[in-house]
Amino acid sequence: MPNRHKAIATLTLVLILIAGCGKAQSTATPIPPTATPVPPTDTSVPSTATPIPPTDTPMPPTATPVPPTRTPRPTPTPRPPLSGSGGGVLAFVRTRESGWAILVINADGSEQRRLLFHGQALAYPEWSPDGSQIAFHKHQSDEIVSINVMGADGNNERRLTHTETYDTAPVWSPDGRQIAFTRDEDIWIMNVDGSDQRLLMDDPVAANGADWSPDGSQIVFESGRHGNTEIYVMESDGSNLRRLTNNETEDWWPTWSPDGSQIAFMSVLDGDWEIYVMNSNGGNLRQLTENSVDDRGPAWSPDGTRIAFVSNRDTGLRNDTEIYVMNADGTDQQRITEKSGFEWGIDWRP
Repeated sequence: MPNRHKAIATLTLVLILIAGCGKAQSTATPIPPTATPVPPTDTSVPSTATPIPPTDTPMPPTATPVPPTRTPRPTPTPRPPLSGSGGGVLAFVRTRESGWAILVINADGSEQRRLLFHGQALAYPEWSPDGSQIAFHKHQSDEIVSINVMGADGNNERRLTHTETYDTAPVWSPDGRQIAFTRDEDIWIMNVDGSDQRLLMDDPVAANGADWSPDGSQIVFESGRHGNTEIYVMESDGSNLRRLTNNETEDWWPTWSPDGSQIAFMSVLDGDWEIYVMNSNGGNLRQLTENSVDDRGPAWSPDGTRIAFVSNRDTGLRNDTEIYVMNADGTDQQRITEKSGFEWGIDWRP
């Protein structure tokens, strides 16, 4: 600051001298200044206040950040080792994100192999009486489902029905000459080459899950004609309809024992799906499985000593089931599969 004031004073003096020299009529000798110019005094007053430190220090957040909440994926219950034993071969369906497949497996859990894969639904594989073929239903589109047949090795697939309807759940007659199936919730029958398709039971509500008696004289099925779904039986020509179960819950998937004396089925009588057996006239009801999960889809072994079914008891996930085999009285329940996916629609090869 002092240097700047000194420079201003000097510049002022120079301007005065120039002005004096510029007066043409002046006769006086210029008199130099009699006093040395005093530089201006810096009158600024130093601050008495304590300097305030910069205020750009980061302030701590006023709230603790909350991490995003993510629902943990359920952890399946560890599966115990496979324990299957005994002979026989089962066909079944496995549903996964990539599609649907029909597979076969030995009853002890060995030699699992895939016969057919389809991007849309495949279901209800059913062995022919001689074990050489498997009938099943196949989704051709969201609106059309057909009955198809293939060889026991998965080759030579043929389509038997060609209507624009839902044709599902095929089952062979014991003599191998006919196939009963469900068309738009009514029971139909046809020859094994797809010819002579005819209505057998025109159900007022919905019928499904037909199965022939071992002697071919009767057909058992499920129907909702009296409100909830119950088990019914009729002659193989559609006559003499009789009701076998009578309760306020759902009874599904009836299947005859090989000797024709019993019918196994699934029911929610105790609050969840369990496997039951009754005499073929509807008497002597017995519960074979009992737990807090779903046991479904019973299938008799050819000799009538065992029953296969599906359950999610070892996975804890509704859409992840495995196949189990038990004695016909419900004892010695053993798991024979260990793959992820929804397994169901079991049928034991004759």
